[in-house]
Amino acid sequence: MLRIATIEMGSGIKELHLSGSISGAWVQELQECCETWLAAGNAVTLDLKDVQYADYAGLELISRLKSRKVVVVRWTPLIAKLLDAHEAQHAE
Repeated sequence: MLRIATIEMGSGIKELHLSGSISGAWVQELQECCETWLAAGNAVTLDLKDVQYADYAGLELISRLKSRKVVVVRWTPLIAKLLDAHEAQHAE
């Protein structure tokens, strides 16, 4: 399960506070949420402080969003290691 709470910051920035796991059907839910905000011209920040796990598809989504200038902040050590390993694998 993934909980997504949207905080409206100033200047058209949407900060999404995520908690739970970015996996399974929740990956699509997060993608749709981000696409909606990005299509409306908003800057998006993902706060991963309360994310305990991300599967391959979740890590792939985070990587793609980062390449689209979505800012990712406050991830846990586990998520940082998983994301680093995922990105290193795709850089080869």
